[in-house]
Amino acid sequence: NAAPREVLRAVEEWRAAWSAREVERYLATYAANFKPGGGLSRPKWEQQRRERLRRASFVVVKVVDPQVTVAGSEATAVFTQIYESDTLMESGRKWLGLVLAGDRRWRIREESFEK
Repeated sequence: NAAPREVLRAVEEWRAAWSAREVERYLATYAANFKPGGGLSRPKWEQQRRERLRRASFVVVKVVDPQVTVAGSEATAVFTQIYESDTLMESGRKWLGLVLAGDRRWRIREESFEK
């Protein structure tokens, strides 16, 4: 089954876009129906992401030991996320809930992070 590999490829695209600070490519890894945490609206969340990525002079995101589960058109990826920028360094457990979009690409529908 190629689905777990495709999900890992989507996670890598998300990680690479974030690390490269390529905002539009990064935001494109999220599903149209992505629900941000903390009660933020999607437009507010996108604005916040743009500002944070612009502010950082560098970003390095590492995905360690990803575990993928696929059930039809939905998948989860759980891994240790290591984040480093000129203003913040943290690591913790990341959970991504992904969905297979109409273009047959996996996109992030929900996410959580626990330090």
